[in-house]
Amino acid sequence: MARKQTPPPASEKITATANEIFVAKSGFLKPYATGFQYLPDNIAREPLGMLAGALAIDDRSETSGYIVNFLASLAKKEYYLNPRRPAIESFEAALHKVNLGLSELAKEGNTEWIGTLNAAVCAVERNNLHFSVAGKAKVLLLRDRRLSVISDGLVETGEYHPMKTFTDVASGKICAGDRILITTPELFPPFPNPNSSARRLVSTARDWNDSLKPLS
Repeated sequence: MARKQTPPPASEKITATANEIFVAKSGFLKPYATGFQYLPDNIAREPLGMLAGALAIDDRSETSGYIVNFLASLAKKEYYLNPRRPAIESFEAALHKVNLGLSELAKEGNTEWIGTLNAAVCAVERNNLHFSVAGKAKVLLLRDRRLSVISDGLVETGEYHPMKTFTDVASGKICAGDRILITTPELFPPFPNPNSSARRLVSTARDWNDSLKPLS
């Protein structure tokens, strides 16, 4: 699994907190979208920090229901399985486990979800951020009231295979006060004018600047 290095250095330990913003017009959509944040459940796992993500499936068939919950549980179990592993190795193992889970679903004939999964998964340990995306999901960094998409280039193009759902991992340093936004496409609808879309993103970021808890 390829790795990429991103944002600037920081030496202090970061305390991560998370807020979940879930928007659905009806309870009917809940089986097809989920957000999660997991923290270590004992001292031994504390070096692994927080695992968080957002997953959504556009297909609304019955067989695609609750796949996102299944994937979230797979990621959590594998990420915290071995506290002796470095966080980046645990993160890559968790993504591989998710890919395996999707591959098994496809082998069993559950294929309606293929091409409709949008997902972003992140791990924050000390002052390190590791993340990966699939589909049209994005990871954004809000720093000093400036919003940047930091997940561009992580999704492979070409013929899709479940084992290549999550392919590349990016890693970088984060600073106290940073806010990480893990989003599916629904959060920021498309605009006909790219500049208008950018302005809307920045405006939304400013609105959230006071409501989202910063890393500290």
